Amino acid sequence: MNIVFHSSQFNLSEWQQAFDKLSGDIILQSVDQVAMTDIDVLLIWKPTVLDWSAASNLQLVVWLGAGVDVTNPKLQLPSGVPQERLKDGGMKAAMCDYAHYAVLHYQRRFDRFLEAQRQSHWIIERDYKRKSDISIGVLGLGHLGMAVAEYLANQGYPVSGWSRSPKNHENVHSYAGDEQLEPFLKQCDLLINMLPHTTATHHLLDEQRLRQLPQHSAIISLSRGAIIDTQAMVNLIDQGHLRGAFMDVFEQEPLDKASPLWQHPKIIITPHQSAPTQTLDSAREIIHLIQGL
Repeated sequence: MNIVFHSSQFNLSEWQQAFDKLSGDIILQSVDQVAMTDIDVLLIWKPTVLDWSAASNLQLVVWLGAGVDVTNPKLQLPSGVPQERLKDGGMKAAMCDYAHYAVLHYQRRFDRFLEAQRQSHWIIERDYKRKSDISIGVLGLGHLGMAVAEYLANQGYPVSGWSRSPKNHENVHSYAGDEQLEPFLKQCDLLINMLPHTTATHHLLDEQRLRQLPQHSAIISLSRGAIIDTQAMVNLIDQGHLRGAFMDVFEQEPLDKASPLWQHPKIIITPHQSAPTQTLDSAREIIHLIQGL
């Protein structure tokens, strides 16, 4: 079986080492080592080659991440070739840790303390909020979104989630469909964005919907930056409607050095590091997919 690894970001040798620890049967090859017509499986992430239409024997495409839109029209494939994305790849635990850290940032008023530090101001108010006092909403209940929602619910936070169709989980209150998006947003003290980017979700959080969030709520954005109209969000932060934002993803990455987001006092920025793909866990998941062919 010819398995081609193609990525402008990930290193083939590093991934081969992960496969070697699990199986001696998986040999990764670069696109220039195999004739296009002989490729059986394609492992891909941030590709520079988009036209794979000549890969007549291609049986499976695996995106080496969890947030890829598998209907990406830019990738040209033979008709009927299935596309899969990683459902875990070690990312669930990392994403849950990151989300909890960001939640604590607002629950424990670390944003206020940072602002006070800049002003050399000693805060004396003891405005402690318990976990049960913070209503968390997870926008998008896919594999990673539900993992985050379940994790935070198990930590003792009141958690709700919104998705296109209803989800059933005893500790996560489900909102579903367009008609329930506004009621969902109106009860979120903290909104965690976990939606994939599609034509339907592009700027889903526009100014109108961001205003549906309660006064002084905050946003934690972990999936795709284009879900949020960033300028509308910044305007609402500056107007005092939103408390702030904890952002790991952006419409354009890397974030431009000239972006005002870098210096905004109420925005925390990390460089798309909330849940890095773990090669060993990912290799184990990919082997299972290949065995199913």
